Amino acid sequence: MKVLNILYQAYPYVSGSTVRFHDLNSGYQCNTDGTDGINVYNVVLPFYNFEDYKIFKQDNLSYQFLTGPKNSASIYFNTLIKLIYFPILFFQMIYVVRKISPDLVDVHAMTYSLPGVILGRLFLRKKFKIVYNCRSVWHINIDSRLPKILQRCIFKLDRSIMKYVDGIIYISEDVRQHYDIKNVKSIILGNRASGTPLKPKKGTLSFGYVGSILENEGIHVAIEAFKNYRARGGIGEFQIWGSGYYEETLVSKYKNVEGVYFRGGFLPWQRKEIYSEISHIINFRLDTELSQTVTPIKSLECIMHGRQLIASNVDGIRNSIPKELYQFVTFVEAENVDSLTDAMLACDTRNSGKSENISFPNIEKYNWSNNQQKQFDYYRTLIA
Repeated sequence: MKVLNILYQAYPYVSGSTVRFHDLNSGYQCNTDGTDGINVYNVVLPFYNFEDYKIFKQDNLSYQFLTGPKNSASIYFNTLIKLIYFPILFFQMIYVVRKISPDLVDVHAMTYSLPGVILGRLFLRKKFKIVYNCRSVWHINIDSRLPKILQRCIFKLDRSIMKYVDGIIYISEDVRQHYDIKNVKSIILGNRASGTPLKPKKGTLSFGYVGSILENEGIHVAIEAFKNYRARGGIGEFQIWGSGYYEETLVSKYKNVEGVYFRGGFLPWQRKEIYSEISHIINFRLDTELSQTVTPIKSLECIMHGRQLIASNVDGIRNSIPKELYQFVTFVEAENVDSLTDAMLACDTRNSGKSENISFPNIEKYNWSNNQQKQFDYYRTLIA
């Protein structure tokens, strides 16, 4: 079976979607017969290819980047560029499909590329199956800053296009209910995480954020809570790892706050090294529709690395963590600065050895291997 993945973002760019895809698929060989005779091909749209890669390889996976425009800061300019670029994308999709001749095309994370694949199948009169990998509801993200009327138009367009695919992989039940597509065979493939428990961090208490620097992540609110924490005698520091459009705003406003350190971007395979320098992870997502619907990877990932988690009590985070692992999480009210400050202060006196109780046999079932098998079993049912 040949599977062609069409990706909007990919390694070495760091985001939830790139980590999810790579960790979920890295057990399979690319462009050659791999496990169970599966051939996996990965083609990446050009928008996040800031280093002008043609081919990027990491672990067992190889990514081929298409040529084209790069993303800019303006969502409206990006939309215009993508509309202009679409005819070129259509012919690129035709070329790739003819060259690879896949049994199944899995379109990841971005409805924008679906029309090109669907039209390409009609144009080529090929019988390959099309899957849409729906891991987010990007149009309601406050970071996209889209007007409500445009959000509704995108939602209706997305749903109309999704009805023409053969299968849909949803990241959560909430996302499936959001789109509510009938008569298309779908499954839920929730997030898992890679990592093994690290030794407890010695020395100064260190809070951390690891991920994309976006407004919806609530990092600015977390910094306000940290300022109160230090004012009330807290002794820890706050390391912020990652990059994104909101980074410049945060650095400009908080660069002189004592104990706050902006570490900048990182490569995905540096996560273990980063977690080893942090004792507690803070995921303080804002109380938005996106946060209540979409499940992040980083919350479970920090537990897999043996780190305590302080998180806002939005449904997206709560649903991303198995309830038997709630003992390693302190949930606080979203956007409540005082609650987060109190949780931080409690870390100064709480038993710092609690992380030693995180045992790998209890969490290894939440790695990607089971979901990988579930994904390819689903592929087989579509092409049978």
